[in-house]
Amino acid sequence: MGFAHSSKHGQLTINSVALMGKAWRVQNLAEMWSRTTRGASLPIPGAAGRKSRNRKGDEIVHPMMLRVLGVNPTTGAEVADPFAQLAANMVALEAVAVNPTGNAGHAISWALANGTTRAGSCWVQNWVVADDENTAINIVNFDLVIPAGGLT
Repeated sequence: MGFAHSSKHGQLTINSVALMGKAWRVQNLAEMWSRTTRGASLPIPGAAGRKSRNRKGDEIVHPMMLRVLGVNPTTGAEVADPFAQLAANMVALEAVAVNPTGNAGHAISWALANGTTRAGSCWVQNWVVADDENTAINIVNFDLVIPAGGLT
């Protein structure tokens, strides 16, 4: 349905839910390579140049897009009632959408295409669901917050 998951994409797992599967797929996993650093160089008035300032690693927020289909989540097969299956798939994704109590956040891992895995903790914010016309597809936009600024 417009997106073919391949080994190029790897696997993103939040709270034990793999987000690159048969029924739901992150559409912009390459966003995970983005980084942010707080602090900027300071222009020196009256002199040619800039003074490099200390930089601090900051939390990073990845705007993610998830496409959820009304198909069987384990096989990707068509089902008798795709709208009922879409609802069931959305309920299954509540394990990602609803943050845990406490300060630890969700466990997250990112299996890269080269076989290595990066892990850490994360929070999910702004889980916004949009209906994709009259089909059994939902588009979910959410902010993936990684407090450590990246996964290790």
